[in-house]
Amino acid sequence: MYLKKMIKMKSTFGIIGLFLFFLLSCSSGKYVPNYYSRNSLSLEQLPALYENVPYFQDSTINLFIMDLEKPRLSEEARRMGIVGTVVCHPLIDERGELEAIYIKHPLHPLADEAAIEAIKLSKFRTYVNVTGRNSKYSLIIPMEFLVISEKELDYFFKNKSAEEPDSLDR
Repeated sequence: MYLKKMIKMKSTFGIIGLFLFFLLSCSSGKYVPNYYSRNSLSLEQLPALYENVPYFQDSTINLFIMDLEKPRLSEEARRMGIVGTVVCHPLIDERGELEAIYIKHPLHPLADEAAIEAIKLSKFRTYVNVTGRNSKYSLIIPMEFLVISEKELDYFFKNKSAEEPDSLDR
C-alpha cells in the first residue's frame, strides 16, 4: 500500500521515498532482538527454555531481585540521544543464577546491549514453588534510558536552588 502511494506521487519527495523504501527492504533483514544465553543457545531455541516457567512483573519483581544494576549507556549512545524503555525478559535458574535474557521490546542495539550487561551484573533470589522446591522463573523488567547532563541532575535532584541549566530554557 505504501509502495503504491509512493509510485503515484510524481514529486521529488516521492522518488526519494521510493529509493529509501527500496534500500530498507533490500537490507540484511529486519532488526533481530538482542538476547543472551549462558548455554550459547540460538534465538530459535530460547522459547523452549521459557515453556511452563512462571513469570513475574510490575511490583512483584522486587521480591526476586537482590541487586539490580543500573544500565550504563556508552558515550556514543549518549551523543545519539537514545531515550526510551527496553523491556527485558530474564530467565533465572533454580540456583538464582541468570540462564538467559530475551529483549522483549528492543529500543536500539546500544541500549539493548547496555540492558543485557546490567542484568548480567544483577543478583537474583531463588524461587520456591508451592511444592517447596526451587524452580526456574522469569521476570519482565523495564529498563528506562534517559540522557541527562550532570548540570540537569544537580538542578533536579541535588540542589533545587541551583541555577537553572541552559537546556531547560524555553
